[in-house]
Amino acid sequence: MKYTIDGEERDFENLADAMEAMKRSKTQFNAYSVWTPEEDDELLRLLETDMTQEEIADVLKRTVGSISSRKAKLDSESLKNLQEVVKRFPKTISEGVNPFTREILDKNSAWLHPTILKDLKDYFEIDG
Repeated sequence: MKYTIDGEERDFENLADAMEAMKRSKTQFNAYSVWTPEEDDELLRLLETDMTQEEIADVLKRTVGSISSRKAKLDSESLKNLQEVVKRFPKTISEGVNPFTREILDKNSAWLHPTILKDLKDYFEIDG
């Protein structure tokens, strides 16, 4: 199997040998290491710049494939979190709680207007 390490294509008999070579490399020594929360934050920050994935891989000392895979995983987690927020939003309001601050809504809040509450409950099929 062929892998590019430090800009040079090399042939390896197995994945373990390739991984070991990457860990000893000058440019990909984080390859196959567990991602830390700090690295995730740095990856997300770098993805918002005009840097290419190749440049980001160089900064984080990882492979281009790992940058692409981690981005997809983080995007998937963000989508799941957003879906959870959307699912909880109308139920939280129907319980008289501000979904953003978690404070009790004022009795005059527009969110507590009977028509809005009924529409939210009907649309999102909330009981009560």
